[in-house]
Amino acid sequence: MRARNHHRKAALHAGILAIPALLACGGASAASWQEYVYANYGFAVSFPQPPKTGSGRFQLPDGASVPAVVWSVTEPDGDYRVTIADLTRRSESERGIIDGVEATLKRDADVKVELPARVQAVFGRQISLAGHDGSHISAAVFVYQHRLYEITGTASAAAAQAGSSDAIRFQQSLRFTGNTGGFLGLNLLLGVLRQL
Repeated sequence: MRARNHHRKAALHAGILAIPALLACGGASAASWQEYVYANYGFAVSFPQPPKTGSGRFQLPDGASVPAVVWSVTEPDGDYRVTIADLTRRSESERGIIDGVEATLKRDADVKVELPARVQAVFGRQISLAGHDGSHISAAVFVYQHRLYEITGTASAAAAQAGSSDAIRFQQSLRFTGNTGGFLGLNLLLGVLRQL
């Protein structure tokens, strides 16, 4: 009985000592991630290094294109990007735009998870995809203040097989700046009603 208790205590003690070592290993990777705030575009997101910024056109599912800005970081194990497209001259419903962009994302991958998403009072869609090349894509699509926000984190096949959660971490780091609730939470109420 004493020998069994001694082994349990030794195992518990070893487990407790291993926790700081695990945290230290994870902390080295986590230390490089930093939040970047883009107040002019109404959002903030965490990247593993300073992102590159580019502008161009975003192709909508109906074949039209609109002005867009892309922030991106590409590393050997992953690709992280936020695309914001200007929808001020478009008349489609938010749901129609989100549905179309989501269909485009799903075209070259297998859907693993697909569900409604909400960041603060902004509603959209979140999807998890398995790329045909073995990669993993964690994506979300929102429409906020006449802009389309598409955020995609892609883990390479090797990183996905190793269990990397960086693509999910990136996608989940998105937050909107400013008053997303609107006057007395009107945006939140309208967003809930749109989901019904």
